[in-house]
Amino acid sequence: MSQSNNQVWYVTGASAGIGLNLLIVLLQKGYQVVGTTRSVEKTIARINEVVDKSVTEKNLLVLQVDLVNEESIENSLKKAVEKFGKIDVVVNNAGFGLVGAVEEISDKEAREQFDINFFGVLNVCRKSVQYLRESAKSKPEGRGSRIYNISSVGGIVPFAAFGVYSASKFAVEGLNGALASEVKPHNIQVTSVNLGYFRTEFLNSTSYVQAKSKNPLYTEVHKTIDAHANAINNNQPGSPIKAAEVLIKIANEANPPVNLALGADAYEYIGKHQNAVKSEFEKYREIGHSTDF
Repeated sequence: MSQSNNQVWYVTGASAGIGLNLLIVLLQKGYQVVGTTRSVEKTIARINEVVDKSVTEKNLLVLQVDLVNEESIENSLKKAVEKFGKIDVVVNNAGFGLVGAVEEISDKEAREQFDINFFGVLNVCRKSVQYLRESAKSKPEGRGSRIYNISSVGGIVPFAAFGVYSASKFAVEGLNGALASEVKPHNIQVTSVNLGYFRTEFLNSTSYVQAKSKNPLYTEVHKTIDAHANAINNNQPGSPIKAAEVLIKIANEANPPVNLALGADAYEYIGKHQNAVKSEFEKYREIGHSTDF
């Protein structure tokens, strides 16, 4: 039996974007897949448009899951194991983008952003590790079970208009690094995926949510928001199918990276930011050292 036919993937946010494309490619390659979504029938219908129904009936399980509800997540993981016997790869993909100047975003809006983008990821990681640890026991060292936490360039580089969104992704970066160290002895590898601009539905109104409050002092921020919704939307350089292919490839390699950037634009943004941060730290090295006893 080939590895593809013997691997079970659990993917959140399966109704659109990277998640939907990943499910489609996985099924086409013979993987067994569990997708979580808020709309089971819609998700299955979209997959059946490009994947033979006989394949989806055998290798696909789509579940409605509330990612801020631990019991809902736990039940979905149990159903996945009941159907396929195990879980090998978890992909935390569900999320949305809240945009607006920091002053404009309400407490309620910010908490809703963190509920999905951070606490949903945290909950799935905490609840899935026990299943991944079990499936990793039979795998060679360094080729164990996997967790992908789908992040963003915004998880490393802060951009005006994306402050709270970036904050939620920065939180994922911290979680990812710590979790990777903690579960490595159990042969589970964890990777944060920093996406650049990919041509998905992310910049559509359903997942690109603007703060309800608008302050006229932030005209440049509003121009940035409008540019993403209009000029950038549907013109992003990244292919979600190619991203899915990379995730599958790396999941089958030994010792995957803890941090992975996808997209030439991601490398450009992250590289410039890291150089600027390093330069600023070096500029103030002497004064920084002066605070020691």
